Amino acid sequence: MDFNKTLNLLIKEFSKKKIRYAVIGGFAVGVWGFARNTLDLDILVDKNDLEKIDNIMQKLFYKRVFSSENVSQYVSDIAALGEVDFIHAFRFYSTRALKRAKKKKLGDIYLKIAAVEDIVGFKLQAMTNDKKRQGKELLDIKELLRLNRKRIDWRLLEEYFTLFNKKKLFKKLKDEAL
Repeated sequence: MDFNKTLNLLIKEFSKKKIRYAVIGGFAVGVWGFARNTLDLDILVDKNDLEKIDNIMQKLFYKRVFSSENVSQYVSDIAALGEVDFIHAFRFYSTRALKRAKKKKLGDIYLKIAAVEDIVGFKLQAMTNDKKRQGKELLDIKELLRLNRKRIDWRLLEEYFTLFNKKKLFKKLKDEAL
């Protein structure tokens, strides 16, 4: 997957259609300093923009291969465009994460990247929902906290850890990071 090409195409279309979004997942982890391999793009989007997103994705030769209340997955037959997963923001924490997204310049484009705290929140949710993902998600969380320790809103992070019943883990990771 050519992430630069895909993001350039998507962000241009998102801007035209005023799509509310924030890049999350492995790509966003890399933007915040911990570069690791990822195979797709994960993008948080306002649920009210889903119809516009579907139109954009079809225009860019993607096929929707899965859709639920929480997520839509698109795949392109064009290898460079790869797979894009959209997480639908409609609950309190996800809509708040959209509002906190930070504009970052990557190459020739500016895109909105979820705040570190919100990425950690999504990673906590992923490891809570799927125990097999704990090792990978915990590694991402530890590195994000270590690399961004001076700019993190620790109270917001504690709120996420409390939400997922992981207060002891919060204390341990905070102590390690600081």
